[in-house]
Amino acid sequence: MKVHFKFFNGLFFILLIGLSSCGLKYDKGPTLEEINTNRKLSLESQLKKDYASLNKTYTPLEYGNSSVIKPLSYKRLDSLFNEKYQLTQSGLPTKQIDIEIELQRAIIAQDTNEIAYVETHWFQLQEDSLFEYIVGEFALDKQNEIIEMTTLDYFNATKSDVSMAQKYMKETGFAFSTSFTTELELEFYAFMKNRAAQLNGAEKNAFLKNVFNVMRIANSEQNLSTEAIVKKMAQIAITSKYPLIKPLELSYTINSLIDPNISKTELIEVQVKNIQSNEVIETFLYDPWLMRVQ
Repeated sequence: MKVHFKFFNGLFFILLIGLSSCGLKYDKGPTLEEINTNRKLSLESQLKKDYASLNKTYTPLEYGNSSVIKPLSYKRLDSLFNEKYQLTQSGLPTKQIDIEIELQRAIIAQDTNEIAYVETHWFQLQEDSLFEYIVGEFALDKQNEIIEMTTLDYFNATKSDVSMAQKYMKETGFAFSTSFTTELELEFYAFMKNRAAQLNGAEKNAFLKNVFNVMRIANSEQNLSTEAIVKKMAQIAITSKYPLIKPLELSYTINSLIDPNISKTELIEVQVKNIQSNEVIETFLYDPWLMRVQ
């Protein structure tokens, strides 16, 4: 037995050397992660080229979850394979289901509809001093070519707002010195984006410009409370209008009011007073999204 073992062990070694000398090797193929990465890189390459032809500079920002859209013929094949798996687990014969699987494969071979891979992509376009921000849903084929694009969101911004616009798109932290986005910041994004979704065109762009201003103020104050932000906004308005007045000469009274035009909508009233005389210099009104209404 010992001699036989050495013989077969030596034979295996010879075969291994022979296969290696023929250049044969096992190729495990790309991983699912690599396939998804390659799809995104291909998408970005196509968008960069397409927008360059329009004199626009494309910058990728973020991705949502990937998904797959299968034609009915492919879904039917998946269902058949699932049935076969259930039969196998139960120890039952699969001869009939195997025939149906082969028939379905033949149907797929004749089906002109293909599987589409869907990517939700946030990106920026720049043309001179104008910056555009787009959330697009892209369908790609097996060759990673774009089949279709659906615009889910769009707005534009000026150069001064680029930093905050990118944070807004990616929902990264902006108010505090942390390496992550806090719950307060996520709540802020959800609140503002819900409102922005109800607006269009110039009204939406004006709304978002104010949002980016609020984000800058929150960053400078390291505070995301409504009171801190409206105080700072009122202070900036007063000192811009009256350059001789210093911030330390001001006091603030903040009240909540009900908007008579929109029932149950609270307005934030900020009275700015001179500390020494206690006289009201000016009164400001802000809506719940911190846009000045008066």
